[in-house]
Amino acid sequence: MGLKGQVGRGVRRLARGLLSWASFACIPIGMVVVVSGFQTLGGLLIVGGILAYFLVDPIMVLLDLVSPKGRDTDEGSGQARK
Repeated sequence: MGLKGQVGRGVRRLARGLLSWASFACIPIGMVVVVSGFQTLGGLLIVGGILAYFLVDPIMVLLDLVSPKGRDTDEGSGQARK
């Protein structure tokens, strides 16, 4: 795996971490919003945070399974020449 692959994997790990923590942070923020008087917005933040927290990993796994378009043809032709 070259530098490009390592950078791509690092970006995916960073995105997964940021999305997980952001969705987890929506729950207490939603509670504060509910207490301050905006029940609908707070409820949406809480429900959205819970759903996002549990859906971040499956979505990222699906994105990791998709290979870039040009990647398969370049590696296969390189191996065929050897």
